[in-house]
Amino acid sequence: MKRKQIIKICSVFFLVMLFLANQVSVGLTAASLEEDQSQQSANKRIVAYYTAWSTYGRNYNVPDIPADKITHINYAFANISNQGTIMLGDPWADVEKAFPGDSWDQPLKGHFNQLNKLKENHPHLQTLISVGGWTWSDKFSDIALTNASRSNFAASCVDFIRQYGFNGVDIDWEYPVEGGMPNNIYRPEDKQNFTHLLRELREQLDAAGQEDGTYYLLTVATSAGADKILNLELDQIHQYLDFINVMTYDFHGGWENITNHHAPLYANPNDPSSNNPPGYIKTKYNTHSAIQQYLDGGVPEDKVVVGVPFYGRGWSGVTNNNNGLFQSAAGVPPGTWDDWASGNTGVFDYTDIKRNYLPTYGNHFDEASKVPYVYSPATGIMISYEDPISVGLKSDYVMENNLGGIMFWEISCDRDSDLLNVIYDKLNDGGTQPLNPKSSTVSTDKVENDGNYTVTVTIPPKSRADYIKLTENNVVILEENVDANYNNNTTIVVPFSDKPEGIYIYQAQLLNDYGSTVSNVLNVTVSEGGVEPIYPAWNSTSIYHVGDKVTWQNSVWEAKWWTQGEEPGTTGEWGVWKLISE
Repeated sequence: MKRKQIIKICSVFFLVMLFLANQVSVGLTAASLEEDQSQQSANKRIVAYYTAWSTYGRNYNVPDIPADKITHINYAFANISNQGTIMLGDPWADVEKAFPGDSWDQPLKGHFNQLNKLKENHPHLQTLISVGGWTWSDKFSDIALTNASRSNFAASCVDFIRQYGFNGVDIDWEYPVEGGMPNNIYRPEDKQNFTHLLRELREQLDAAGQEDGTYYLLTVATSAGADKILNLELDQIHQYLDFINVMTYDFHGGWENITNHHAPLYANPNDPSSNNPPGYIKTKYNTHSAIQQYLDGGVPEDKVVVGVPFYGRGWSGVTNNNNGLFQSAAGVPPGTWDDWASGNTGVFDYTDIKRNYLPTYGNHFDEASKVPYVYSPATGIMISYEDPISVGLKSDYVMENNLGGIMFWEISCDRDSDLLNVIYDKLNDGGTQPLNPKSSTVSTDKVENDGNYTVTVTIPPKSRADYIKLTENNVVILEENVDANYNNNTTIVVPFSDKPEGIYIYQAQLLNDYGSTVSNVLNVTVSEGGVEPIYPAWNSTSIYHVGDKVTWQNSVWEAKWWTQGEEPGTTGEWGVWKLISE
């Protein structure tokens, strides 16, 4: 009898302890999930897109990714099957390609396995499978259409990330309601259905996370175009998302016949684009305007991630005026990876621009839009791109506005991590803003009839330059080191004698580790009558320094100090411009 009572007491005690253990376990799981989720928004995110096709001609693989400076890797892309489920985009690259250390019989190879290995060595890193993209957004409207289609797709995403070890899903629908590839299906109700799809994904990911004792991420990549943002229920979708990657790039490109910036931080008042609704291209096709539209739509600051392109967009046949900016173009040049199959895309990796274009092209910086571009009058090619200075300014913008971080497309375009290093430093400890050199000036004396003359390069005080190049007809004729911190003007005088008849174009380029800045262009014509300098026409967007000469309204003017936007002849006797000749 006592034995039975003891057994009953022990049984009750065991059940009570089991119940308490379960409650503690559930409580710990819920708490850890909440802590996991809050941790995602505690620090600035650095989100790198990695593309499956980088493994081919680019020969850039997952082990090459500098994961110590990245918080999230979005693997691009998974496709959508005819059954409305997620599917591998490139089976060989994704799960079949063998890497060193792989065995022939292991169940998972390819980049998915390499991503998991990368996370083992970098526990802070999280990976997401990005679905769709520009090419594979044709089925989104169908899978978002009904409760059944949404549930089917969401369930397949849960299975996919469990099978392959991803930490979440990134939806890249380009675009709901309108736009994208010509074969895309879209409907007016895509706007509401996109919200329903994200809610279904969030619910199924949360349920799976409770079962698996983890937290699964859900993010999106969305348009920065003012007209396309109107097709999103911003006040609704953010509650289901960990963050939103705003694609603040491709504002302009080779599909237009006027050159422009493809990722400006701010609008340029001289932008010739139209400003008609709903796009308002002139004033709203820029990063600042797009981000403000998301914030005004109700998205919390820490969920807004600013997109940065690690590639440039170019034009060919560009008119030689205003250093190639806002000028007519005839087409697009061959880009970094173009071949006979792709045709000319005009898309250039940043590393390609740095290595093969910056040394010979004029590098310019738009102070209004806070972005650089390169232009060569000789080739007629202009390329809009990002450099360490512009990504530093965008990183500052993120910090100053308490935004969620920076996303970039895509990691293989920055092989030396020049751009990534600036982003990492800025978002972690403020870093140091890299600066291009100041601008130099090139001038000539009054030449004699026999073709003897000098060209003088004037380098401003504290120029920030490490060395200088002087070119004659795009050929480097002088290269010297420069004291970046020298307190006075430095002049370099280059004499020429017995020059044959012809036109000689001179331009100086100051360079440092972060970039370069070109001088004015000096044209010298040697003829039987002698040599006369031909000064460039005044331009309202150009920056002029003391001693710079320009032509305007059939007169030659010389700047008495730094100026921009002040028209010669309108500043008066005591103004910035001095009349040289008429």
